[in-house]
Amino acid sequence: MAWVQVRYSQGLTLLFNSDCKVASFCDALRDRCGYTDLSEAIDLLNADGGLAGLGAVAEGEATSRRASELLKGRGVYTLCKLVVAEDGSTEAESLWEEPEPEHPDHEAEDQG
Repeated sequence: MAWVQVRYSQGLTLLFNSDCKVASFCDALRDRCGYTDLSEAIDLLNADGGLAGLGAVAEGEATSRRASELLKGRGVYTLCKLVVAEDGSTEAESLWEEPEPEHPDHEAEDQG
């Protein structure tokens, strides 16, 4: 099995099995990450900021092509939506926010 780690929302991470069809994988991403109402197409950004290519898979191909062909097993990816700009180009907009750093010093002050 090919598992990947997907970062989304405010510092959240989930594991996904990429050994399935692209359409099923994208449905699972939307469902488990809470983006079922999102109208834009989704994709994943790799560590270098490049798109994995899930959104580029043709509709007919999405039911036969496997997500594991596009994703590296044990890879860490960031969920993004694909936004179409006015000029027709597509831009990836991250759906993950880096968590606020914890400040142990402030917690000690609050308790003390």
